[in-house]
Amino acid sequence: MHPLVPLIFRIIVLTTSVIALGLSSSVDHLSNKYSYPQTPSTTMAIVVDVVAIPYILYITWDEYTGKPLGLRSPKAKIRLVLLDLFFIIFESANLALAFAALTDENGSCRTGNNGYNYIICNRVKALCGILMMALIAWSMTFAVSIFRYEAPFMFLLNYGSLLLGWWSV
Repeated sequence: MHPLVPLIFRIIVLTTSVIALGLSSSVDHLSNKYSYPQTPSTTMAIVVDVVAIPYILYITWDEYTGKPLGLRSPKAKIRLVLLDLFFIIFESANLALAFAALTDENGSCRTGNNGYNYIICNRVKALCGILMMALIAWSMTFAVSIFRYEAPFMFLLNYGSLLLGWWSV
């Protein structure tokens, strides 16, 4: 695998996180301005992305300047993989909340008590799209991480006995 593949996926994740943070902040502000009930989707997107952006920057820096994968302890490898999985879980929950905000009876995309609001509705739709892209990017990053961590172990499983056989001669 080319060494820039994880970087490309991390940049995509970073970009979608920044866009989702901007959209969710905008929807939150406009919901307060036009007196629409606040949905948990925008709040969760703000919280998750505020935590995710520094994590993405740190983990990208660590991948290229830290210890090679083979020199890290198994606990450190598992911790890095589980942190990616943690963000995948929260992104998927956030995506479900964003889709629920689209169909909410009192939301901006339904003609209800507050009426239809074109500005907020379009931003909620855009937030759903960006969160879907973010979830796919996080999943691809997770898959790349698993394959990168699996490669040294598979090498040892396939060639370890051969190497041990040579050493005993």
